[in-house]
Amino acid sequence: SAMITRCYSEKMIERDPSYSDCYVCDSWLSFSGFIDWVNSQPRKDWESLELDKDILIENNRVYSPETCVFVSRLTNTFLVNKRSNNLTGVFYMKDKGVFRSSCRNPFNGKREHLGFFATDIEAHKAWKIRKRKHAMELSKQQLDERVSKAIVDRYSD
Repeated sequence: SAMITRCYSEKMIERDPSYSDCYVCDSWLSFSGFIDWVNSQPRKDWESLELDKDILIENNRVYSPETCVFVSRLTNTFLVNKRSNNLTGVFYMKDKGVFRSSCRNPFNGKREHLGFFATDIEAHKAWKIRKRKHAMELSKQQLDERVSKAIVDRYSD
């Protein structure tokens, strides 16, 4: 029901416009079509997982058997920052006149201080290097090889 709400609820789209052009494939508009796909998935612990439409295909707009996968909350939230267009992990420290870089460790939840930098680009670069290291570790924990490959591909730039 959350998938349908994200795509078709005017209130939801008003709250989160990023879903404004998303849709659900025809076969998943009926519960039986969706549950048939769920039951065909290799992971049977799907109730503890999250359905994601844009891990396998970045910026994907359709929920379908070809584009969706069940992933852990850790994996899903790890990839959220990658979707941002700003210089993630960078904070300007006005009192010191430098840019501080930090990255949240997805495995223990703690923020890691990466250093102080003269420019925002240098600070962001430090964040990217650390985030890539976490991505490689996270990719090794995936049971679905497609998800593992998607994580590695996304952070290899």
